[in-house]
Amino acid sequence: MKALLLSTIVAALKAYVGSGLFTRIYELVVGLMNSEAPGQDKMQTVINTIKQEAFIVSTTLIRAVVEVILLKLKSQ
Repeated sequence: MKALLLSTIVAALKAYVGSGLFTRIYELVVGLMNSEAPGQDKMQTVINTIKQEAFIVSTTLIRAVVEVILLKLKSQ
């Protein structure tokens, strides 16, 4: 049930933000997983990177995508 819910949320977020942006955020999150930096610093790195890449996306949406990606990775 949890996997189905996560898959549904991931699909909805991909549709909302665009698959390319979702994939870029995913790659950033996975790349930072082994970093010793605190979680808040890693979140800020993702937000700053995406904003620098000229995407006009709200911080709240970026945070939501990151949290869903982390939930999905943890459930695998």
